[in-house]
Amino acid sequence: MKFSKPTIVAILWTLLIGTSCLIPASTFKPFSFDSFLQLDKLIHLILFFGWVTLWLLSIYKTKKLTFRIKGQLLFLGIFYGVLIEFLQSSMNLGRSFEVDDMLADSAGALLGVLCIDFLIKHMSFFKKYVPFVKSIYTHI
Repeated sequence: MKFSKPTIVAILWTLLIGTSCLIPASTFKPFSFDSFLQLDKLIHLILFFGWVTLWLLSIYKTKKLTFRIKGQLLFLGIFYGVLIEFLQSSMNLGRSFEVDDMLADSAGALLGVLCIDFLIKHMSFFKKYVPFVKSIYTHI
């Protein structure tokens, strides 16, 4: 099976999220828990915004992005975020199950779905200023 470049980027981003969220907590350096709480939620939001955006751009390469496709990917993004939280709690990695993380993941996924039309409309700007986009999305 041959994957398009946008699909490869989306797959790699999916793997990045899965591996980074399932790394044992003991591998992280000590940090101030209070200052990390806000940063942690922002990271979750950005990761899932990127996840949904990359997958939608991958789909856009071959299909029109309908409301149904966006809704399905939003559902998958939320499901993936919830799955990761359950895996964190069940794998005994020193990571904890947090509803706040699931909310941040869901917000990032929703933001990605809401912003995709704007991003596609302004893709020429991204092609000019974001290096990897130029080679991936030359047809847009």
